Amino acid sequence: MMPIASLDYFFIDGVTELRGPMQRNITNSRVLSASEEDVKRKIAISWNKACSYYDCNGVLRKEIASREEEAWRAFLLREIGNKRMRILDVGTGTGFLSLILASLGHEVVGIDMSDGMLSVCNRKAKDRGLKIDLKIGDAEYLTLEEDGFDVVVCRWVLWTLPHPERAISEWKRILKPGGRAYAFDTPYADQKTDRIARAIKDNLSKLIITAVERRNGWSSEYDRAINDSLPLHYDRPGSFKKEIDLFEACGFIQVETSIIEEVSAIWTEKWNCMPLRYRLGCRENRKWHFISGRKQS
Repeated sequence: MMPIASLDYFFIDGVTELRGPMQRNITNSRVLSASEEDVKRKIAISWNKACSYYDCNGVLRKEIASREEEAWRAFLLREIGNKRMRILDVGTGTGFLSLILASLGHEVVGIDMSDGMLSVCNRKAKDRGLKIDLKIGDAEYLTLEEDGFDVVVCRWVLWTLPHPERAISEWKRILKPGGRAYAFDTPYADQKTDRIARAIKDNLSKLIITAVERRNGWSSEYDRAINDSLPLHYDRPGSFKKEIDLFEACGFIQVETSIIEEVSAIWTEKWNCMPLRYRLGCRENRKWHFISGRKQS
C-alpha cells in the first residue's frame, strides 16, 4: 500500500480520484490487509453495479420523489440551516443529501468508494446547476484535513462498513471543534419478523425484478463473507443501538437520536406506491431515524 503522498489527483466526469499503482485503495497512509482490501473492492463493485437503477428511475412516481426530497429539505433546513457551511457527505452515492445541501447554499464535499455512483451524482448536479466536490474515497480512511468541516452527514452508510468505529473516529477528526456529525438510518433488525418468510420475499422480489426488468436482481448483493464482516449490518439485532454507542465511544458529546417524522411519512407512502416486485423486498420499518453528536469545542 502506497502512502498518500505518492498518489496523484485526476478527474473522471467531474469526480476527483486518487490514483497510484494501487488504484482506488484510498487510505490516509494506513495499510490494508489483503482480506480487508478484497472486502472493500467487492463492496465498491457491488455499488457500481447498482448505480444504474439505485434511484428507481422509471419506477418511482416523480411526484412522490419530489415530495420526499422536499421533506428532507425541510428537515435539513431546520436542523442544519442555510448559513453557508462546509459539509462532508460520506457515502454520497447518487447524491441524495449532497444535492439538497448544495441547493441550500452549503459547500459540499462528497466521497464514495463507487465511481459509478459518483458519476450519477455528478450528472444530476450538472443538470441542477449545482457544484459539489466529489471524491472517490474510503469512509474509514479519509484523506481530508483535520478540523476542516462544520458538519458530516451520512445516509445508509454505517451498515456497510467493516470498521464503523474507524469511520466515526475519522468524522470526528475532520470536524471543526463544535461541529456535528449526523447518521441517517432506518433500523430494521430489531423488528419481530419471520426471517424465513423475509428471505422468501427477498428472493421472490429479486426473481420478479430479473424477469420484468431483464437484469440480474441479485447482481449487487453482498456475498456471505462480506455480510459476515459487517458488524452493523441491518439484519443484525441491536445494530442501531450499537451505532449510538459508537458515537459516544468515539468521543462525540451531546449524542442524540430521533425519528424524522415528516420524512418517515412520505417514505411509507413512497413504498406503498411502488410496484409489487419492490414492495416484496422492502423491509417493514418505514421510520427514518437520525443519530447526531457534537465534537468538543
